[in-house]
Amino acid sequence: MSVINKMLRDLDARRAEGAAPSHPRQSSPSGMQGTASVPPPAQPPVARLGRWLLLFLLLAASIAMAWFLGLGMSSLPAVAPPLAVVVEPPASAPVPSASAPESAASAPEEMAGIASETRPAATPEPPVVRRKNMQTGLSSTGTPAAIAAEKKEMKGRTHVTAPADTLSSVAGKPAGSAVAPLPALVASASAPAAKPLPQRRQAAAQEALAQAQAQWKAGSREAALELLRDAVAAVERAQPVDVTLLAQLASEQSRMELALGRPAAVLALLGRLEPVLSGQADLWAVRGNAAQRLGRHQESVQAYLAALQLRPGEPRWMLGAAVSLAALGKLEAAAQQAEQARALGPVNPEVLTYLRQAGVPLR
Repeated sequence: MSVINKMLRDLDARRAEGAAPSHPRQSSPSGMQGTASVPPPAQPPVARLGRWLLLFLLLAASIAMAWFLGLGMSSLPAVAPPLAVVVEPPASAPVPSASAPESAASAPEEMAGIASETRPAATPEPPVVRRKNMQTGLSSTGTPAAIAAEKKEMKGRTHVTAPADTLSSVAGKPAGSAVAPLPALVASASAPAAKPLPQRRQAAAQEALAQAQAQWKAGSREAALELLRDAVAAVERAQPVDVTLLAQLASEQSRMELALGRPAAVLALLGRLEPVLSGQADLWAVRGNAAQRLGRHQESVQAYLAALQLRPGEPRWMLGAAVSLAALGKLEAAAQQAEQARALGPVNPEVLTYLRQAGVPLR
């Protein structure tokens, strides 16, 4: 404002000099000699208006300059923090800011008092390390020992924590919930659950049985038998042995072998599997039939009686035992088995005729 007042005074002085007459001063009348000169006339209204207009323009220019400087200082871009790890020194006495040199220079006594009151610590503080998490994008601070302990703890974890702004919006789960890594989630979603080993073995054996039956119906009987032999051997070697599955495969193989007129193969198969399949009544009956076809009646009687012990009340097995007993000359025992079979229900008349011809006393 002092500069503006000076400029206004200079303007008034120049205007006053311009208003003075250019001709030399004339001598005043006799009565007025020796007196002071007459003052200049008052300034016109136009000059006063111009003065106030100039003052307004200068004031507006000063305000505009101050606003521009303030806006420029406030819009300076912020310096981006470095991405690398930064080691910060321990806290020390405050340093005066470079943006206010006048205030720092005008109060040296205050700075000296603050410096004298600040006492250094007995032991230096450990440096503070700032690091940035590359997964979450967030930076954290701490001492090197704390960060090392945190890294050790993170290595022992089996799950990761989903950041609040990434996985929570995609997966629909609350922020901070433990989720599996993304490759593990994709693999578990795309691959079917693996079946246990016993189920896989059972499925393979059932498939082999179905293929063998299809080949048997199609006329490829040897191929069907070979497939069944391999399936029986595979199930027999597996530990623990699936008794039900092995009995199913052995029964089907025995049926095919008997259909081809190979009772000896049936006896060899069932004799080999007897330690595992000793509780299967049907296979004991098949074994008795195979032994009877070979004329091995004593073995046939034992097999039929073993089947009847496991499952009493089977008329067919009673008649089979009666036929072998009659062949051995044990007619009373054969008649007893035949009468028990007739008491349970109708029996095959051809078998009864054979027993009568063999001398078995039937009622």
